[in-house]
Amino acid sequence: MLEADFYDCQDCLRSRDVPGVPSTGETIDFALEIALELSDQKITAEQAAEEICRRAAAWKAWKAGEPERREATREKQETTQAALGAANDKIFWWRVYCAASSFLAAVIFFLAISMR
Repeated sequence: MLEADFYDCQDCLRSRDVPGVPSTGETIDFALEIALELSDQKITAEQAAEEICRRAAAWKAWKAGEPERREATREKQETTQAALGAANDKIFWWRVYCAASSFLAAVIFFLAISMR
């Protein structure tokens, strides 16, 4: 690990644009985070490796579902934007109605005062 160089991680550059496929860099980062977390516990290296492999399998399955989660989030944002657009239109016309009503009430009020 300490002797790794750029060429050992070439697929980091190739796979980072593929959604749902963790790159080598992400995988190493994930494994090192777990190793750091497990370093405080009194377990053997074999037990730590088993735990890392167990968690890595769940993490890779979670990463594989990333494109679907992104699509669901995008659809939810589009729905929300459409709802906000409709609400903004309603608010605009409500403000126009209030302004016109206020103006009409003021005109009637001043006409009533001027007719006295």
